Amino acid sequence: MTTIDRCRVCARRAVAPELGTLTARTEDGKASGRGVQLCESIWACAVCEASRRAEDTHELTTAALRWLARGGTLIAGVLTTRHAPTDRLDDLLCALMGTRRHVDETTGEVTERTPGAYQRLLSDPGFYGR
Repeated sequence: MTTIDRCRVCARRAVAPELGTLTARTEDGKASGRGVQLCESIWACAVCEASRRAEDTHELTTAALRWLARGGTLIAGVLTTRHAPTDRLDDLLCALMGTRRHVDETTGEVTERTPGAYQRLLSDPGFYGR
């Protein structure tokens, strides 16, 4: 259903057609394919996004458990923003993440990145208890 060619064939084309592909079931009962091309587009492909999310979850879990084993403390939080169906995602992301550094192609003028609410929160020493 996508117009992105590499996403359309993700996990459907063999890396080496002469060798074929392998589909197996992992210990926890999930299907696993080997020898297939992946697009690695985590923003546009559900297959690659799920794979990346699983890798990130494992990495974060391992790091958190190591940190706790060393006597550290963890705090989790969820940040949400009020929005309506008519709000543009780009505008919301700019408000949270800030605007990107931009170079105007016609004038060559450079607009530096401006921090959004999230960056200001993370850069505030009070956020970390300092």
